[in-house]
Amino acid sequence: MNEEARLPEAILRNVQKIAPVLEAYFPRGSLKMGGGTVLQARWRHSVSTDADLFAFPQAFNKVVAERGEILETETSATILSKKIVHRMIQTSGFEVRDLFDVYTAMSQDPDALDRALAPIRAQQLIETIALL
Repeated sequence: MNEEARLPEAILRNVQKIAPVLEAYFPRGSLKMGGGTVLQARWRHSVSTDADLFAFPQAFNKVVAERGEILETETSATILSKKIVHRMIQTSGFEVRDLFDVYTAMSQDPDALDRALAPIRAQQLIETIALL
């Protein structure tokens, strides 16, 4: 599935406003955008008004933003994995939006969902589903 994402204009404008400040602290290419905002931009299944920025040294897929600037994003599989492992399994603190993202992945990007679920033990999934 295509990993490119067209960010909503309002989010893109806000990120562009803070970019000079971020670039003073983080080398270009070291920040990644992830979370539900990127999934929303790819799948158009919800409304997102925030921007989740992460500082990871690894390079992820690239998405071309306005004016040809490059903003790297996490893969859908990475985002889903974080939602499933860190929120749903480790803390049991998942939110409806996380379930909605996982459900949407079933139709929009099943390969990413498969990659996100692959390292998780079956017992962990059974225990998490029982909490729903």
